[in-house]
Amino acid sequence: MDLFIEPQQNSYEWQGRSRVVSSRGASAAPSEPCGGVRAKDACSSYPVPAAWRDEAYSLEQESYREELAFHRGRARRRKLASAARVACLVVLVPLVLVAVFVASYVLTCIMNGATPDEVAGLLQGLWARVEGFVHEALSGL
Repeated sequence: MDLFIEPQQNSYEWQGRSRVVSSRGASAAPSEPCGGVRAKDACSSYPVPAAWRDEAYSLEQESYREELAFHRGRARRRKLASAARVACLVVLVPLVLVAVFVASYVLTCIMNGATPDEVAGLLQGLWARVEGFVHEALSGL
């Protein structure tokens, strides 16, 4: 991506200057732009289309604007994706911790010799204790 975009008129003038330099040959080194002319518009003798002189933006500037819009959209999507990841982590981490705790509780009960009916009863008791704890915590607020 070229950060130094020139209007089409300037690029047209540079092309004209390079033609003058190449027509002089390698023996004459260009010390002045456009063959030694010292005027402010050294290459004004080259024909520049009127549409280019009146045009506010060149094709290069238009494509650069499109690139900037693309990068802004990409940055917006990246921010949105990172916010979605954070929201998922905030929700999923506690759920995973609860699932791991319940699984370890069930496995501990099974290792201690509980039958499937006893495990179901222990899980109901665990749920009742959690409900009681949440009810007490919320009533204190």
